[in-house]
Amino acid sequence: MYSPHKMRVNVSHKPLASLRTAKAFRQVYKGGRHVASPLFVVYARKTDEEARRLGLSVSKKVGNAVVRNRVRRWIKEYCRIYPPAQGYDYIVVARPAVALLPQKGAYAQVKTALAQQFKRLAK
Repeated sequence: MYSPHKMRVNVSHKPLASLRTAKAFRQVYKGGRHVASPLFVVYARKTDEEARRLGLSVSKKVGNAVVRNRVRRWIKEYCRIYPPAQGYDYIVVARPAVALLPQKGAYAQVKTALAQQFKRLAK
């Protein structure tokens, strides 16, 4: 008999390391490049380390806690599947327009927006 719980895919995609301190966020904001779109602003700063770190900023302007957490999950999922370049610290700032996306197809729009922004930062 088929049981979905026994059929697990063994994927070893680890989540990105996080930017946690205010000092780390300030360094990226001040010393890095940024690219803006209607949905997100992405900041990137080159580091001496090989690792890549991700910081998220989703303010209350985006929506209530449920909406903010949904947006965070979308961003984290995109960065897990399509990891950005190594040797950089990234901050993704969500704009209020991301909360206005319709539920159906929202992740696809987020994916497209983030892909374009990371591509522009890579230049």
